[in-house]
Amino acid sequence: MITRIFLKISWLWRICSLWALFFLTQYPMLAQDCDFLFTDSKSNSIYLGIDNRVRLKSFPLGANLVLQTDNGMVFKAEDDFFVLIPVRPGRILLRAINIVASCDTMLVCSSEMIVSRFPQPALVIDSIRYSDGADISIAKLLMADSVGIYFTDDIIGIDEWYKVSGFTLGYFYGNYFISYESESNRFTEPMREALRKLFPGNEITFRFELKSNSDITMKRPIMKFRLH
Repeated sequence: MITRIFLKISWLWRICSLWALFFLTQYPMLAQDCDFLFTDSKSNSIYLGIDNRVRLKSFPLGANLVLQTDNGMVFKAEDDFFVLIPVRPGRILLRAINIVASCDTMLVCSSEMIVSRFPQPALVIDSIRYSDGADISIAKLLMADSVGIYFTDDIIGIDEWYKVSGFTLGYFYGNYFISYESESNRFTEPMREALRKLFPGNEITFRFELKSNSDITMKRPIMKFRLH
């Protein structure tokens, strides 16, 4: 009985080995570094805080692939795409696994990459970008009709993801913090009146409320600027 079981295991091992050899011959990319394509990023980067769409550039014909990671979650999307949602910045290991009916699973390839933090936004006034802590002209603010927000040029279509649905302008007057709210991306008249009373060297703050294309509202951290 033991001999029969041993022979069956031996034959199964040989079949699996021959299948693995055949698959490696058919697809030389196996057991090599994966060539992943992150289609939402021009630089093929992975970002924290968004859904990163990814696929293998060289997809083995007929392979039933599963993507595994040690940083976050992966979901199968349409066609050959996966959605990767990392949970921390830094190193990430991605492994492409082929599900083989007769031999369970087989490692196709693996790759170690870096997860970048989502870019900090910049204030946009008349197409000019101001990063947090930058100097900004009082005259520029008074001439502007509205404000915008900029994240990065690397993420494709990000300008369509969020729109400014409101913002708060604030400043300190002695020990008191005074703020004015707008329910759109446009300056209100009380905001303009407040800006006219400020001087070069004063600090102002902006806090944006953003609305996504799926109608989700989020508030960004406060940004500070020095007037000149």
